[in-house]
Amino acid sequence: MKKLGLYIHIPFCDKICNYCDFTAFQGANSKIKEYVEALKKEIELKGNKDFLIDSIFIGGGTPSFIDGKYIFDILEKLRENFTVLDNIEITIETNSKTFDEKKLEYYKRAKINRLSIGVQSFNDKILKELGRNHNSKEALESIELVKKFGFDINLDLIFGYQSQTIEDILYDLEIVKK
Repeated sequence: MKKLGLYIHIPFCDKICNYCDFTAFQGANSKIKEYVEALKKEIELKGNKDFLIDSIFIGGGTPSFIDGKYIFDILEKLRENFTVLDNIEITIETNSKTFDEKKLEYYKRAKINRLSIGVQSFNDKILKELGRNHNSKEALESIELVKKFGFDINLDLIFGYQSQTIEDILYDLEIVKK
């Protein structure tokens, strides 16, 4: 059986960040359902039980922007059409402002076990310059919520932003360490 790691792209965002160079669409909410249906159709067409999926990464855009049921349905369609290992790492990229308990419950049911939270910085000035839609307090609150659900956590931080100082970086790392 051939092993396969999958990347699933969800190109929708609440807000496009100033530094983003990925395919992402803001304000395209009316296209989400159509996109998910097309993605599920592609999974059916490409499905092959001879492939053993050993990792899944759901990136974007901001995958947590769309309804949790859509994420659940996509992963169920994958399980129907591919051989998916039981204990694999399934990661979804998130933004502190685009998930809540209801979405986290869907992610648990879908057997997602790792959330990558796009914090970028714990400095509100830098977050504003980056064009983020959250502040440091909201980032910390979202991390605590994810911890309650028992997910593995990855925190994305940006280093080397033009106005960022060494002190800013050390501050971010100290917060992560705590």
